[in-house]
Amino acid sequence: MEKKTTAFVCLLLVAACLLFLPDRADAAAGARRTAAGAFASLSDIPGLTEQEIAAVEELRRRVKGFTYAMTIGTESFIGEEGNVEGFAALFCEWLTAVFGIPFRPALYEWDEIIAGLKSREIDFAGDLTPRRSAAGCIS
Repeated sequence: MEKKTTAFVCLLLVAACLLFLPDRADAAAGARRTAAGAFASLSDIPGLTEQEIAAVEELRRRVKGFTYAMTIGTESFIGEEGNVEGFAALFCEWLTAVFGIPFRPALYEWDEIIAGLKSREIDFAGDLTPRRSAAGCIS
């Protein structure tokens, strides 16, 4: 269990680096980027250690995918064909491409996200903002 937790933490660190890493890649890495300027694969990310890459490879072998939970809104909604669409779906497609592990967007109520994270039914959440009821109470 500890090995899985360590690999999971390494994946989170790599994801955080992807989101906050300044653009200092060389021209060759820049050529491999997508039109949106995001990293297209792990090999595009400058400064990754062999240990971080090994942790992601271990996760690829051990997990079938991750659930990325969102509430319904402008960033995640049901499209015409019944699939989750919006930024959350595009973000999951990108994470899947970079890490080689399926990230599946799923819609939940806010309290279900909190419970799912605690029970580990949900792996990631893109919406953790508490909701206010009509009475002004945080739910």
